This record gives sequence, structure tokens and C-alpha cells, in this order.
Amino acid sequence: MVKKSALLTTWHDFLKIAFVYAIYHLIRDIFQDILGVHNAFTEFAHVEPDFKKIPSAFRWLSFGGFGRYITFPIEIFAIFAIPRALKNKSFTKLDFIMVLVLLLTIGIYVIDIIYAK
Repeated sequence: MVKKSALLTTWHDFLKIAFVYAIYHLIRDIFQDILGVHNAFTEFAHVEPDFKKIPSAFRWLSFGGFGRYITFPIEIFAIFAIPRALKNKSFTKLDFIMVLVLLLTIGIYVIDIIYAK
């Protein structure tokens, strides 16, 4: 059996956290965006940006703008891809795609935090 490197083990630990967050966020999005339910569960760690403060170049990317619609496919992709990536004993193309997806998601979230109401 091939032993995983420390870096790959750390990456897999990060993916486990991302997996739990993706499940939570998908459920939260379904409740908020589709069912219109707002409660403590759906408002936990929710950031609402102030669109007047966001530079126009970033408005389309914000979770309040176009970003709100790209979260569903990103979360569904993560829920299916992360368990598969966790089975790998080396860093693969799937892991590279996950890095890009997570960076995009974190970038959108940071924009929303910086320009929060």
C-alpha cells in the first residue's frame, strides 16, 4: 500500500471540510432561494453584500448577483467529486479542478464579505 504524503493528507482533510460545507450550503440554498424559508439554520454565516459598494466589475460575480445561480452546480459537483477525490492516492486532475472550484467559491465569498451591508 502506498502511503499518502503529508500534503495530500492535509488536502484530503480540507476536502472533508469542504464536503460538509457543500452539503450545508446546498440545503441552505434550497431553503432560501427555492422555498423562501429564512431561519437560524439558513442565516448562519450568511453574508448579504451591499451592491452599491461593490465595484461594477465584481457585481455580476457576487452571490447576490450571478454568483447565486452558479452555487447550485458548484455544490452538486463538489458533493459528487469530493468523495471520489478522497479515494485517490495522488493529486489528480479532479483535485486540480476542485482547487479551481474552491478558489472561485472562496473568491466570491470574500467579495461579499468585503462589501457586506
